[in-house]
Amino acid sequence: MFVRSEEKTEDLYFKVVDSTNEHVKLKVVRDEKYTGKGERYKVTIAVPPGELKTADSSGRAEIFVETNHPELKMLKFRTKYLAY
Repeated sequence: MFVRSEEKTEDLYFKVVDSTNEHVKLKVVRDEKYTGKGERYKVTIAVPPGELKTADSSGRAEIFVETNHPELKMLKFRTKYLAY
């Protein structure tokens, strides 16, 4: 995920505040090696091993992430998945 702003963005935070599926986890990590304009973040969406007791072929989730970005206070990630 690429983030740009007229203001400084190095101190951004991303915090999951809600999810429609308790099994789906989201992680956002800043790419410290990126040297282009703005900032680059690696977004990982996963269902951890052992989380589901049966296969889920129609999994869906909406994950709401709070941020302190000056122009965008909330992000929504929508995903479909196949877990087995």
